[in-house]
Amino acid sequence: MANTVLDRFKGSFVNLIHLADKSAVSLLNLLTENFPNFQDHGIYEGHQIHFYKRAQILIGDIYGKFNGSGLGEFKDIHELTMFPDYRVPQIL
Repeated sequence: MANTVLDRFKGSFVNLIHLADKSAVSLLNLLTENFPNFQDHGIYEGHQIHFYKRAQILIGDIYGKFNGSGLGEFKDIHELTMFPDYRVPQIL
């Protein structure tokens, strides 16, 4: 992952966020296209289904950390699906 950031994003993950231009969907696509560990998927009835849980959690964490502004401002954050993480069971 570090080599990808160095080689493709001038050594800064912030450049990746800026490249997404305040779009959570664009950031999701950049993450899944450039980092194989964000390409989580499964096979259901012979069809490949993409979950992108890890990428969505990362975007959600960035959004939350910056309170939806600055680096965490995503004009289309509502386009992300509900993703399970450790907080869902805590709330329940």
